[in-house]
Amino acid sequence: MSSILKNTVKFPLEIPQGYYVVCMMQTQAAYLYKVRLTDDQDKDIINPMTRQSQNALPPVYADIASFRSNACYVVVEVSQSSNIDARIVCSDFNGIDNSLKVRNYTIVAEDNGDSDYNDLFLTITAYKSKG
Repeated sequence: MSSILKNTVKFPLEIPQGYYVVCMMQTQAAYLYKVRLTDDQDKDIINPMTRQSQNALPPVYADIASFRSNACYVVVEVSQSSNIDARIVCSDFNGIDNSLKVRNYTIVAEDNGDSDYNDLFLTITAYKSKG
């Protein structure tokens, strides 16, 4: 059985237009991580976030005052690795009126095979309103 080695992973995100988006990333890795939010033309929606640290704190963060893209992807790049294993989960939080108030994506990654999935911890949270 052959496996495809990779140093980049890309996940589609469903973020409603007009939502306030906050991204926060932590690493516990020797490698440099680069996280991008892109549109369907691979254009950056936020300034790419980079971090190389074995200490989880302090996190790196970015925000979008009002999300205006039709499509969105999170791209995780680790050029020093050839075996990125990333996992993503999505959680929605509805209000008492049953409308979406908060959508949260959590992404974890393993870059070197020790299977602890603590090399990257990334949250992308979309809030219906800011403040």
